[in-house]
Amino acid sequence: MSSSFSPYFTTASRNRAGRAGAKARWYERSRSCGGGSSGFRGTDVAKVDRLKEEIGWLKLVFGILVAIDVSLVGWLAQHYATASRVLVLAAVLATAVGTFAVVRVNRLAYHRIEELEDL
Repeated sequence: MSSSFSPYFTTASRNRAGRAGAKARWYERSRSCGGGSSGFRGTDVAKVDRLKEEIGWLKLVFGILVAIDVSLVGWLAQHYATASRVLVLAAVLATAVGTFAVVRVNRLAYHRIEELEDL
């Protein structure tokens, strides 16, 4: 039995594997040269990526704050009559602060989107 003979790999499968490797190498070269769908080149790429990442984090924070705010409003609607006044006042204050935070994060996100459009 020859050392180059393998019943599991035929010549055709070795050729396909070689072509797949060439495609992978081409993909890596295009990614390292700045290829991509963003359409930006040079030093703007770092700023665009940073702004996109920041917008992503702001979306996450916005979603969490909205969930907390809605939960507080729901709790207030169900328990305002039975809860103590101090607890209701604390919930109203927390709802006001949460709503302010939602508006602030929303404005920050839109500001970052405008910065991204200006590039």
